[in-house]
Amino acid sequence: MIKRYQRTAIPQYLIVGIILLALVGLGFLSKFMMENLSFMDYFAIPWAAGRAWLLEGQNPYTSDVRPLADEAIRISGFLGIMPETSGLIHPMINLLFFLPFSLVPYTISRILWVVLLGLSVFLTANLSLKLMGKWTGWGGKFALILFSVVWFPAVFSILTGDLNPLVILLIVLSVHFIQIEQDTAAGFLFAAVFGSAPITLIPLLFVIIWSISRRRWSIIVAIFSGLAFLITVTILMFPSWPIDWLKVVLAEFSNWEWMRTPLSQIAAFLPGIEQFLSLALHGIIGLYLLVILITSARRREKEFSWLLCTVLVIAYLFNPTNQLSAIVLLIPAIILVVKVLGERWRLIGKLFSWIVLILIAGVPWILVSPEIYFTENHALPILQIIFPLVILIGLVWVRWWAIKFPHLLYRND
Repeated sequence: MIKRYQRTAIPQYLIVGIILLALVGLGFLSKFMMENLSFMDYFAIPWAAGRAWLLEGQNPYTSDVRPLADEAIRISGFLGIMPETSGLIHPMINLLFFLPFSLVPYTISRILWVVLLGLSVFLTANLSLKLMGKWTGWGGKFALILFSVVWFPAVFSILTGDLNPLVILLIVLSVHFIQIEQDTAAGFLFAAVFGSAPITLIPLLFVIIWSISRRRWSIIVAIFSGLAFLITVTILMFPSWPIDWLKVVLAEFSNWEWMRTPLSQIAAFLPGIEQFLSLALHGIIGLYLLVILITSARRREKEFSWLLCTVLVIAYLFNPTNQLSAIVLLIPAIILVVKVLGERWRLIGKLFSWIVLILIAGVPWILVSPEIYFTENHALPILQIIFPLVILIGLVWVRWWAIKFPHLLYRND
């Protein structure tokens, strides 16, 4: 007699139960934090815009959605603070992520959104570990995942409801699909995050160039066909959204004062030569990016992880709005540098990397205490400006050492 199913081991049920309890616990924790801590709420306006459009047929790009968002926050009892924007500034492609939550009352949907973002950061760290090759023990994996989740920028992005953690997860997941040769899925995921172009444009450009050099045309086809599908569907659903969205964007960003990349903030430390220094820094990093993009065609397949990490760090440095939540882009690069330090200098390298990680994880919490609040008023130049440059220098060192001892960096045994 042929068995139609196989019994599931009890430990598997235990793991599923632990995961469910963890998600429920995260939901209650998020509710407690939002009721007791001030935070910038980037979720309320997209939620209100989607709800007004789906349930009342209103234009999601009108200023009428802001009062709806204000009222939802007031009734919920959360200490959310609305951003200064007058209405929805997401393109319709991004609004699709919020639509399922817009059908649920704000209090419940806000908690579910926080759980989703928390899970996104966790999965980003876990997938990044897989992209960097096998690890010898669970201790290092657990510590890096824990660091990624409790890191202040990660907690900030989760609690404020920023879309970036989900977008970054989809980028890393699409790269994972590329590595396992699921090209169509990878291309569609990159198309889905195109609406967050300030942080996704450079990684997308890198993947397109790399795919062309490897003749993996299915990735290119999937990216552009997926993008064409999303644009067509959204226009059919709401024909005037591109024009309405452009009007809102031009009204909100009528001058160039909003464009403050991390490199621009570095130049601001020297006001006398700020403009020249800013151009110089962007030019130098841009030239380095150009070299990476051009030479990626002749890189070995095993160097793909290093290329990805470098491109993500540069994408953060060129992020025009310098959002704190965008630092989640650095997680894969941090994991790669920590791994190589341990391989290169063994115990000393591991101790050094963990000391740095503990400082980076702990110092931001000390700087924002005793009154912890999650708003844009936080100014953490060491974390937002200096640390990404240190990671970029670390990646340059990783590349140099990988050329000299390539079998150690990409060791998978």
